[in-house]
Amino acid sequence: MEYFKKLLHGLKNGEIKPVYLLYGQEVYLLNEAIKNFKKIVLNEETGDFNFDLINGEETTPEDIVSLAQNLPFMAEKRLVVVKDFPAFNAPKNKAPEQEAAGEEEQAAGEKENISVDGKGKRAKSKSTADDASRYKALLQYIEKPSSDTCLLFTFSGSVDKRKKLVQAINKTGEVIDFVLLKKQDLRKWLLQQAKKAGKTFQPEALELFLTGVKNDLYRISAEVKKLFNYTDDRAIITKEDIEQVVISQIDLSIFAVADAIGEKRCSDALRGIRDLLLYREPPQKILVMIYRQFRLLFQYKALQEEGDSQSEIQAKMKLHPYVAGKIARQAKNFSIEELYKAMYDLSEIDAATKSGQAEFCPAIEMMLIKVCSEKLPL
Repeated sequence: MEYFKKLLHGLKNGEIKPVYLLYGQEVYLLNEAIKNFKKIVLNEETGDFNFDLINGEETTPEDIVSLAQNLPFMAEKRLVVVKDFPAFNAPKNKAPEQEAAGEEEQAAGEKENISVDGKGKRAKSKSTADDASRYKALLQYIEKPSSDTCLLFTFSGSVDKRKKLVQAINKTGEVIDFVLLKKQDLRKWLLQQAKKAGKTFQPEALELFLTGVKNDLYRISAEVKKLFNYTDDRAIITKEDIEQVVISQIDLSIFAVADAIGEKRCSDALRGIRDLLLYREPPQKILVMIYRQFRLLFQYKALQEEGDSQSEIQAKMKLHPYVAGKIARQAKNFSIEELYKAMYDLSEIDAATKSGQAEFCPAIEMMLIKVCSEKLPL
């Protein structure tokens, strides 16, 4: 969230650039940025006369330049906002998934947009040349923008940083990537929203909320509104409130399965897995979730055996105190050898089910029954 705070700080201090490109996945903050630009750049009396909001997919570079070159009416500046202008589109790259870790990573690196001509020389592709011609007027404006206008481009998604338009904005203005917020930033934001509404989260309720929703402020803000309306005048938000309003039945089943595995309640874990399959959850996703639970327990146990204290383990694993306490209790049910063997067996099941050598349900049931039946040595 630092990038957003830094942007607002600059605007409030009068450091208004002539051109901006704000892009990324955090759509909620992109919209909040537009609101703040309007509030700071424009004045109340003449704001409507000096503001233009354009759908980038339905406009031309010449129209954008024309609006940007208009003089402000009885004000210091105009504000022209262009949303989702297709000239910034980035190439679509497939993102590889790290299934075992339950994480997704965006593919790094971009292919250079060049080709080889008939003489064997490297040449710019036709599309690059066409783009340069198509956006020539806009590029010329961005290179020498009007000081009377703040031209703000917002783009929901990734942009192609190699494009001349992006590079030109970076020189004469500012380009900011609105990345999705990290969990600690989301936690702070939620606590601030609760404080404004005169409410507080129980620790386990806050953690359940953060675990059950994606780190997307647009969706989170909608869920928060529903939650505040549901609790009405009640100040304390409980875990039961989150379960009733925010978390889907599928998510609750996933949490229940993870806890049942950690507590060696085999029948509850198997019942939960069958429920997830009835909800049409992919077996692969269930397998990843089970692996993640054993990995957390293994990491905790390994750090514990190295002599780390509860607080040190919590810090190293970046766990919320509520989650850390739960993992600590569950880790007592397993030896580190059991946990390592469980992760190995899960990787074997993964390979066998993908190759068609085994069916998911019988394989995972046998594995969990074996793990839950093992007793720790006295």
